[in-house]
Amino acid sequence: MLNGYQYEVVEHINVLLDTLPETMTCYLALDLAEDLPDISLSWLSGITRPVIHIRDLSGLQIIDYWLDYHYAKPSALLVISAQLNDVPADDSGEALAVVLMTNCRLNDTPLLSARIHRPQINHTGDMRHALRHAMLWAGLGKDAQLRGWITGGQLASSDTLSTACDHYAPELTAQRYVNIDSVAGFAGVTAAWQALILAARQCITDQEAQLVVTESSPDYRQLCAVTPE
Repeated sequence: MLNGYQYEVVEHINVLLDTLPETMTCYLALDLAEDLPDISLSWLSGITRPVIHIRDLSGLQIIDYWLDYHYAKPSALLVISAQLNDVPADDSGEALAVVLMTNCRLNDTPLLSARIHRPQINHTGDMRHALRHAMLWAGLGKDAQLRGWITGGQLASSDTLSTACDHYAPELTAQRYVNIDSVAGFAGVTAAWQALILAARQCITDQEAQLVVTESSPDYRQLCAVTPE
């Protein structure tokens, strides 16, 4: 099933990679659903630029790892993520996402661009703690104007997020975030990347900070802020 997208996606990846300086190191991370085949050989043979496959992680932990271990020199991170279902479960979604980011601003970066900040990965279920640190990573104050993108778990039906926002981001009311699942379903391993892409696009369009919140389970949440450059 995934191989049916190979030509189109690899062609798109090559177009993206052509925008990078020739001397810039590019790291690759694959974030695929467990039942999907390994594409590291079949797909990567079509990528025209050398890439270095980094440690296998999932979700926004990949960004965290890249920032921790590959910050010493300018580099790029290419993420390929896919969630495709043979038999879709209720309220589930499918997505195939490609994300390319750099850890520095390039000379030909568009005037309007977005900065993806270090994510806050939370395993304790404490949304207040997670939100506070996501805001700190982005340098956002309590009075920051925010829009939000939520996906997964019970984020849309519980008051966990709204209670945390009351304390650390009161401008992020329920009316100012989008429940992606209500439109596209929960896209599993690709959900966080899908939300991040949507947030980055909206950030560039509106020139306003965005917050992504992904809940894979009550004890596993990923938060990440995106701000205008």
